[in-house]
Amino acid sequence: MYTVATAGLGKSALARILATVWSALVAFPIAALLGILPAFLTAWLARGGPDPWHRGLGFALAATVGLAGLALGLILGAVCQTAKIPKRGWGICSGMTEDPNGKTPALVPWLSQYLDTLAGKTAGEPLTFGDLQKHEIKLQMISTNLTNGRPYTLPFGEHTHFYFTGADLRRFFPEYVVKWMENNPGKRSTRDQKGEVQSDGLNVLPDAQNLILWTVD
Repeated sequence: MYTVATAGLGKSALARILATVWSALVAFPIAALLGILPAFLTAWLARGGPDPWHRGLGFALAATVGLAGLALGLILGAVCQTAKIPKRGWGICSGMTEDPNGKTPALVPWLSQYLDTLAGKTAGEPLTFGDLQKHEIKLQMISTNLTNGRPYTLPFGEHTHFYFTGADLRRFFPEYVVKWMENNPGKRSTRDQKGEVQSDGLNVLPDAQNLILWTVD
């Protein structure tokens, strides 16, 4: 979908349309073929017309059906692919090992284990901002929240509360990391404690002391 959406960038109007259509044909060949099949059937039937005028009319109808079917097929192909984007993490590479039998870990499992080992942490206990503070190391980072359109300082302050579900984070983080976050939740906001926030089934991100270092770098 990204290739189709960006195929026409930097081109003139006609070239943009042609580039987008060609990119869609390459991306969704089966959908395009199914879309123009009725046109072939119409053209085959038109061959049996009683005279040239009827045959010409039949071929013109076949061309119209073919163009309409092609457009519809490409649109349906794009819609089907777009519907799969949320299930694929909105196109974000998880960095997790996909093959359970693989001998080499992917980036995220390798990085988490590497940093935890460097810090001398025991198995199942990730490195946190609190660990750095015990050694008088004050680390802060800046991140942008695109949804709210504003920056945040990490770790978050006591009046900033974010929520997560373990099922979502397990797609991007190792199991022991998510368990740590679930077992060390942050303090719920005053509004949440009063029942003014719909947080059923959600966990609060750990506070500064228990926030895992490498999950925000």
